[in-house]
Amino acid sequence: FISEKDSLTSAEKYLDFCNRNKLDYKLIDLKNFNPRINNVSLGIITKEVVYDCNILRNLIIKKLDDHKIKIFKRCKVNRVSLKNNKYELFSKDKTFKNYDILINASYADINRLTEQLGHDISEQQYEYTILPIVKCKNIKKGITIMDGQFMTILPYGKTNNYLLYHVKHSVFESKIQLKMPS
Repeated sequence: FISEKDSLTSAEKYLDFCNRNKLDYKLIDLKNFNPRINNVSLGIITKEVVYDCNILRNLIIKKLDDHKIKIFKRCKVNRVSLKNNKYELFSKDKTFKNYDILINASYADINRLTEQLGHDISEQQYEYTILPIVKCKNIKKGITIMDGQFMTILPYGKTNNYLLYHVKHSVFESKIQLKMPS
């Protein structure tokens, strides 16, 4: 949906964007849409994919297993280095050596490990958010209103649960700095 007031884009510009990029959409009859959405100038239905993080995780683990790629989970890496085009990782209990590729999926600890490899890092905006999960059997769709401080309801995988997100009110702390605040 596009907000009727104070939007950074108009309904016409948004439809032009969809058409230019050959995105499939269907216009919504705003008067008959359930649940009722007020103060919007445009609504469209799209084929936007919502993924189930549990199914995605299991698919990725299976693919890695199929290719005989070893995964180390819950392993705190204290130090990382690159020698002779091979990565070495050092944890409290073990050293892992001779890896061609390193995928840093450490989330909050990404900058510390990235710096150890000599890569520049710039300031990032970190946001701590609270997303309530609600159970609802009747919606069966995600709803987002663009360009404003609105609530979004997003299906949470293949459950009857939904994430509620608000651009302003879901963020309880925001910081711009080099490293994730502890």
